[in-house]
Amino acid sequence: MKCSKAITIVREVYDWVESALWATTIAFVIYFLSNVPEIARRAESIRTMNNAAENSAYCEKWGMKRGDHKHMLCMMDIQELRKKIEQDFADQGRFL
Repeated sequence: MKCSKAITIVREVYDWVESALWATTIAFVIYFLSNVPEIARRAESIRTMNNAAENSAYCEKWGMKRGDHKHMLCMMDIQELRKKIEQDFADQGRFL
C-alpha cells in the first residue's frame, strides 16, 4: 500500500513538472515570436550603419575627403551599386 501511494505521488509530481515545462516552452515561443520584428529591425539598422561606414571608407580610400561634394556623390554611387547587387541576388533566388 505504501508503494502505491509513493507511485501516485511521483506521478503527480511528474505531471506538475511536465506541465510547468510545457508552459515555460510555450511562454518562451510567444516571447520570441513577439520580438522577431524588433530583432529584424535592429539587425537591418546595424547593417545599414555598417554599409554606410564601409562606403565612406572606400570613398576616402579613393582620395575623397569626408564632407566634400565628390565624397557624397561617391557614397550615393556605392549605395546604388549595393542596391543593384542585392536586387540581382534576390532575382536569382526567385528562379532557383
